[in-house]
Amino acid sequence: MVGGAAGDTSGVSQGLMEQFLYWTEARRVRGVLLVGVPGAGKSATCRTTAGEAQCPLLRGSMSSVKGSLVGQSEGQFKALLRCVDAVGQGRVLMIATCNSFDSLTPELMARFKLATFFYDYPDESERAALWSLYMKRYELSGKPPRSPTGLAGNRIVLRARLVIQCQPGEAAKTVVPISVANADKMTVLRQKVSGRFLSAARPGVFIYNAEAERPVLKSGRKVDLN
Repeated sequence: MVGGAAGDTSGVSQGLMEQFLYWTEARRVRGVLLVGVPGAGKSATCRTTAGEAQCPLLRGSMSSVKGSLVGQSEGQFKALLRCVDAVGQGRVLMIATCNSFDSLTPELMARFKLATFFYDYPDESERAALWSLYMKRYELSGKPPRSPTGLAGNRIVLRARLVIQCQPGEAAKTVVPISVANADKMTVLRQKVSGRFLSAARPGVFIYNAEAERPVLKSGRKVDLN
């Protein structure tokens, strides 16, 4: 939503950002920032939070309010904020999601005062829980297929859907994990946030441990090449 704002020579993005920063401070809006790998469930957290709280869920985006006429973007963004004020009645929880925080300025990140969480790939127990959930939803029987490390939640959903149409082994061949397709970018992201943001999966800060993800080589029969 805010990507490229620094290089916007028209000044529109900067004007919208100024409105946003002023509004959040004046209204004392409570904010939570969710950063993480794609498909880890950040957007789903927004929907489920509203469901658990039994309150309206509003989705806002600076890009959706931009217009072609001079001053149109600023006016439409003011209307968006007025809508939030009318629905929230002074009780607004702002949850923002992003896959990278490189374009987020310090003053913007400071608006999310409650917490900043990092969503990593699910571990083995979390993958098993996700498989159990989606196998029940899609009425699949049998033992859940084994999922590799680095398989995000949305890819497990995709595999579960494919299992309906073909065998688990064949379904696994058609889905490439994000951790493999964009390995370099995902590693850099996880290294950047290590020790800086809270972990969404367990108490405390997120710590990236590359050693824990390396496969363990089992000792086999020794071969003498001489």
